[in-house]
Amino acid sequence: MAALSPCNAFSTFDKSKLVKLSELYKTDFNDSERVYLDGQLETYYHSLIDDERFSNLKGIADLSRLMVETGKHLSFPLVYRLLKLTLVLPVATAIVEICFSAMKLLKTDLHQHKSQTMSWLSNLVMVEE
Repeated sequence: MAALSPCNAFSTFDKSKLVKLSELYKTDFNDSERVYLDGQLETYYHSLIDDERFSNLKGIADLSRLMVETGKHLSFPLVYRLLKLTLVLPVATAIVEICFSAMKLLKTDLHQHKSQTMSWLSNLVMVEE
């Protein structure tokens, strides 16, 4: 995520790390898009480093907002997709951690000895839509 940061004139920008990050999102980036992303990141970097509007941003949330305001999200759709994924990553990770913590609290030693523990726990964690 830091490789996308616009702080200090994109000093932490690292194209290879960003392409590697896209490999974690196999359903969001296919192989040909990953190749295209590599070239798009190069153009993106040179475009934004020379654009005065992007020089004083505080983080990737500001970067995302300004990309939409300036239309850069249309010029660099794969970069913008990767940016959106990095913005939701901390939230998605936290939700999973909260669920596992809740399960740990529910699954006490007392409940482990019950014969219907698994069905009881399954019923507790079912999400209604």
